[in-house]
Amino acid sequence: MSRGLARHLHWSSKPTICLERRISPSSPDSLPAAENLYLDIYKAPREQAVYLLKVAAEVEHSLMVEYLFAAWSLGGPSIKNPKQIDLVSSWRSTILEIAREEMGHLATVQNLLTLIGGERSFVREDCPASGDLFPFGFELEPLTKASLTKYLLSEAPSDKVLEKLGLKDKIKDIREELGVEGQKIRRVGILYDTIKALFTKPRIHRPQTVRPLSFVAQSDIQPRAAAYMVKPGEWSLGNQSLLIRAPCSRQDAIDAITEISDQGEGSDITDFPRSHFARFLNIYDQFPRSGSLLARKLAKNPTTDCRNEDGSVISNPRALPWAKLFNLRYRMLLMFLSHSFAIAAPPDSSQKSPRGLLISWAFGEMYHLRSIAEFLMAMPLHRSLRLLAGPPFEMPASLGLAVRDRDRWRLHRDLMLDTEYYIYKLLRSRISATQKTYLLGLQHTNGIALQQAINMVGD
Repeated sequence: MSRGLARHLHWSSKPTICLERRISPSSPDSLPAAENLYLDIYKAPREQAVYLLKVAAEVEHSLMVEYLFAAWSLGGPSIKNPKQIDLVSSWRSTILEIAREEMGHLATVQNLLTLIGGERSFVREDCPASGDLFPFGFELEPLTKASLTKYLLSEAPSDKVLEKLGLKDKIKDIREELGVEGQKIRRVGILYDTIKALFTKPRIHRPQTVRPLSFVAQSDIQPRAAAYMVKPGEWSLGNQSLLIRAPCSRQDAIDAITEISDQGEGSDITDFPRSHFARFLNIYDQFPRSGSLLARKLAKNPTTDCRNEDGSVISNPRALPWAKLFNLRYRMLLMFLSHSFAIAAPPDSSQKSPRGLLISWAFGEMYHLRSIAEFLMAMPLHRSLRLLAGPPFEMPASLGLAVRDRDRWRLHRDLMLDTEYYIYKLLRSRISATQKTYLLGLQHTNGIALQQAINMVGD
């Protein structure tokens, strides 16, 4: 999926032509020469913006999933000390909150793509994978001091801001402590700096014959596309920290990118205590070197793919159906989100609509994924190993939407029928009373949604 993007995207330590802007220390709108994002193929400004926004969507999706896996890994029955239980619980809550905020960033990036007529993107690299577009190689792993360091460094602001905060030497020491791997971790903020530059008109305007247009043209910004954007009221559910913006102008786009950067992975930080960087740094300072004892012994990059040779295949016959059910419901979540962006919002926000139905289904899936993940994390990966299974978060073969809307609803119907198969299979197996109660509840809600999907397909 993303390897095509990674093929042309490089991080360079030399002054370069960066997205058709010449980078030099004297340039008023330049990025630091040590942190350039270099695109080695020509693309028109709008196409460049679409290209990099899709990269940003993929990065946000990846970080969200990695943070969820790390947060869910914390705790477990092995922790008995009440103080440790409270501390681990606070870390888990903080990382889950950051993961939810990454979901808000993902929604805003989709809205930015919609604003300039770009194709929305919910894809990401499957695990494990790496590429120049990622801050680090994608990996699902339980929280450790090392994995926490990766999250911290990827969310860090620029060296200039770190120096202002008095943290430059500390972050340098943390990077060196991680060793060679630490040198490979890149700040996500550089990506957002570059995207922001594409929406910003240069201070000095040159004749078109001398310099090609180097920013998104006004004619490419489409305010009428706002009907297809997700709105804060639809996704935030009253959570004020969930930053979702629906930009309708160039300045709105710049402000949205700035807000994402301030809260998360940007070069600058306005509210330091609430930034992702500060919250990860606080956990890092509290996290002991032997902190792996505070997380479940989950396998890294668990998968249902028996062709995988790294020992992370879920082969326990009791866990495997749950893992496949998890992947199915994860696919359903992504398809619901993708379909919802293809439907215009009704003029009256209180009016029930197919778009609202899809969004409500998407939020329901988030709770289902968490519940299924809890069951998986209590089961061995293999019968003979002490490692535990975990949520695989495997990407489906395709997230493409059918041309006709009725056929899109047919896909949702079919995925719900697939769920019925796994529920039936699991109910006939050896499961706990808690698992049975959950499955019966899922069967009930899935049945209601199935009938709704059938109604949408029509005759």
